[in-house]
Amino acid sequence: SSSDGFATWTVAVSIGEGRTELVVEYKRADGFWRLSGARPVVIRVSVLLGNPSGLVVDAPGNRALVVDSLFQRVSAFDLATGRLALVSGPERGLGVALRNPRGIALHEGGTKALVADSWGNALVSLALSSGDRSELSGPNQGSGVALSAPFDLRVDAPRGRAVVRTSQPALLAVDLDTGARNLLSGIDR
Repeated sequence: SSSDGFATWTVAVSIGEGRTELVVEYKRADGFWRLSGARPVVIRVSVLLGNPSGLVVDAPGNRALVVDSLFQRVSAFDLATGRLALVSGPERGLGVALRNPRGIALHEGGTKALVADSWGNALVSLALSSGDRSELSGPNQGSGVALSAPFDLRVDAPRGRAVVRTSQPALLAVDLDTGARNLLSGIDR
């Protein structure tokens, strides 16, 4: 498109991941085609980070899982190559949406992750192979004290629970099987 008779112009080009060289040709006033001297190169990155707000290292997978509260997704950073790949978010996976993911922990032997979603007031279980998401504990799952804006968590596998920090301020224990919530420490305890 142009607003000045194509003295200057912009164009939108869909490109695949990786390196793409753009060749620009234009038709001169005398009717001959001319090749532009400039050959811009565009490198498309498959996944960008907007606001990384939590991470956990998956040592067997040689990657770091990163939650991104701006783009509402989870990405995997390959620790050997530096490549970033989408694990789950609006573009990948089914189930409950991530509204403001803030914390992440590995779960079930590293096949799943738990994500603290502060705007959803929920702990979301994330299948790492498919990106599918389900509410483990929150407004629609589990019982007990309110899960108000969780932002950090650790899995305590031997006790079958996640220990979660919330904005209340409080530390909650969340049962990994039922989603039930109990106050461990906070204003009332």
